[in-house]
Amino acid sequence: MSNEISPRNRPKSNAFNSLNKTLRERRSPPFLAIVRGENIKEAVLATARFIELKEPPGKPVGPDDKSISKKHWLFVHIAHTGSSPPQWLIYPPTVFGTKVRFTYTRFDGWFTLDPGEGWDVTADDHAYFYWVPLGPFEDSDQLRAEMVEFCKLVKASYPAGKR
Repeated sequence: MSNEISPRNRPKSNAFNSLNKTLRERRSPPFLAIVRGENIKEAVLATARFIELKEPPGKPVGPDDKSISKKHWLFVHIAHTGSSPPQWLIYPPTVFGTKVRFTYTRFDGWFTLDPGEGWDVTADDHAYFYWVPLGPFEDSDQLRAEMVEFCKLVKASYPAGKR
């Protein structure tokens, strides 16, 4: 089996690489968008198209001007940072009618580490992108999405710490 990208997947691969490069160079803050596409390939193409627009549109874009797909995808970009240890925990997206919520929290390990005990950290620059299939919507002008970051606040632990 060859590692070469098949001609059939080349447009998606090129779009993904362009999207990754653009957001890395911009040092983009977290953001999200809703795009249209029949499958993940078209969703990636639509997202790359969305990123290249000078002014973000008020409604979802498709992979090209001819697309009539009613299937929608939520695209989320959290950041570019090291791939290990994991940077975030992602919660299942919530869809309620035409409102979508993507929720995540910073991952700092399963328990707070003792001083002097640390995580090995990679120096790579990994993209944290997510595509969530939302399904078909007849009126995409009504779709709204938000990204929520939960912040950790430990209220109690066991065994109790010293006071």
